Amino acid sequence: MEGVLIGLVGGIIIGGVFVWGRKKGVSGEENQAIGALKEQVHQKDIEIERIQKELDVVKSKRDKFEGENKQLFTENNNQKTDLRILREENKKQNELIVEFKGEKSRKEKEFGQLVDKLTRAEEKFTKEQGRVEEEERERKDKEKKEWDRVWNEHEIESISRMKGVCRKPEIDFIFYDNENLPDGFSGRFKPDFLVKFLEHYVIFDAKFNKPESNTSLQEYLKKTAKGTAKKIKESGVSDEIYKTVFFVVPSVAVGTLQQVSFFEDGISFHAISIEAVEPILSAFKKVTYYKNIEAIDPQERENIISVFAAYDQQITLQNAFNILGAGRGEMVLEEAKKNLSSEMKEKIETKKGQIRIDNFKPIDLKRLVGSVDERKDGIKKMVISKSPLIKDTDIKEAQESLL
Repeated sequence: MEGVLIGLVGGIIIGGVFVWGRKKGVSGEENQAIGALKEQVHQKDIEIERIQKELDVVKSKRDKFEGENKQLFTENNNQKTDLRILREENKKQNELIVEFKGEKSRKEKEFGQLVDKLTRAEEKFTKEQGRVEEEERERKDKEKKEWDRVWNEHEIESISRMKGVCRKPEIDFIFYDNENLPDGFSGRFKPDFLVKFLEHYVIFDAKFNKPESNTSLQEYLKKTAKGTAKKIKESGVSDEIYKTVFFVVPSVAVGTLQQVSFFEDGISFHAISIEAVEPILSAFKKVTYYKNIEAIDPQERENIISVFAAYDQQITLQNAFNILGAGRGEMVLEEAKKNLSSEMKEKIETKKGQIRIDNFKPIDLKRLVGSVDERKDGIKKMVISKSPLIKDTDIKEAQESLL
């Protein structure tokens, strides 16, 4: 810009000198000076043109820079707006982070409390489970010991009680145990107990499978009946043996049998409880009153047959009632449990495991087994007392179900 102004000023001066020279007349030296000045002016014009081009370039760049500056200014304003928005968003995010941290801290605290509570509950459950399992083990051990005791003592106790029955004055039968058998009984065939009945021997064998046995009592008795029939047939005294053999099993096990009578090789086998021995021997005693069967009065013979039939029916019916009653009881329990929640079932099982199972007192059993009057009195107390255990409606329903 300054170069342009200098050029203009120089041109004006030279022009003025040229005009002034023409008016006054110019000498040769002056003309040379003027030519030199013209050359200078020409050079200045070239310089001015060059400078003008540079100026145009500079102006173009300036315009470009001004445009870019405006764009940058606009972008800067936009960025400032975006920055403000980002700061506001950042502020909101920070507030959310603070809120989240607070919520997280509260949740962690609650979670810690729940974990502590769950840990205590788990410890309590584990302790309770251990206690229940221990009680269950103790119950099973006690039950196993009781079954072991029954199995170990069953033969001895049964023989002892049968000896007592045979010694009663109203029965008074000659008897033998497996350590004192009649002549001819030896080798592999050694019954537990024999009763001399007319010209025959009635076998009473105490039978009960071992608690740890995988065979059920039912299968055990079937197998034993076959083995005993074979031993009787192969013995040298088969003609002297009465063709009805009694298997004496524990009273608690009779109800579990679905079949109480077996027939093998012409011999009848009956599973009975020790309580049935006395009425059976009582019936046999009536028969022994007559040494000659043909001398028996027809009516008396009919009476004896009726007595045997009644005993057989009673024992069979009682066993059937026990089986049906047990089956109905299981069905009622199953139906009842279907309507209960899992939690309630678990509580019931836990409570059941805590209940102690009472055993019958031997003195009460002996009193009731040994006296008909005691049994009748016990029945009367259940039915006729002010608060009877068995109501008239219950008896009526039972009678209707039997009929």
